[in-house]
Amino acid sequence: MKQAHEESSIRYASDTDPRIPALDPSAVVATMLRTDLGRQLTVLLLEPPHLSGHQSASCEELRLRLAAYPEVRVLHETPASGMSGTEIEAVFAAAMQNDADAVLVWAEQQALTMQTPEGACTPSWRWPRMALEAAERVNLFDRCFVALIGDDIERQDARRLGYEDGFIATMPLDSLVRQLAREAIARAQARNRGSSPPCYL
Repeated sequence: MKQAHEESSIRYASDTDPRIPALDPSAVVATMLRTDLGRQLTVLLLEPPHLSGHQSASCEELRLRLAAYPEVRVLHETPASGMSGTEIEAVFAAAMQNDADAVLVWAEQQALTMQTPEGACTPSWRWPRMALEAAERVNLFDRCFVALIGDDIERQDARRLGYEDGFIATMPLDSLVRQLAREAIARAQARNRGSSPPCYL
């Protein structure tokens, strides 16, 4: 995948002057990270233990895409013992020790809007809520940008649940990394000024 990305990364800016290459979006983001953040962007991708089939393959594809992206370091974790809030807290604590800039929690869209009593008994319904509660207990939001991601996640539902944002896993990777980089840079600048990071609506 990385080789294919490199082969298609150079495009010409105009037909009139083929000597001028277009800006490669990944190179622009990498330059922004080196200049404004001064290091790689570290992203934790948290996968729920109950994933299977298509959802699991989609999560793995996202991990590989992120890992191949310039200037991005990916941490990938799945709670080994199942739906344990304590174990999720430990994963988040380790992520903060590894200076994670962003935490992406994989979830299913239907779990965000399901209101029936039956839904509360399913792992897919409990998972994003347990992860959110664990994040709040360890003050993860003070250190990292925390968002949901999945095949069909809708931003407004992720925010309504309490996350900072929500992303569709198939969105252009340049757009996703650019937004994560923007959040990381804003938080770093806020910490340097001794203030809280801004909230983008």
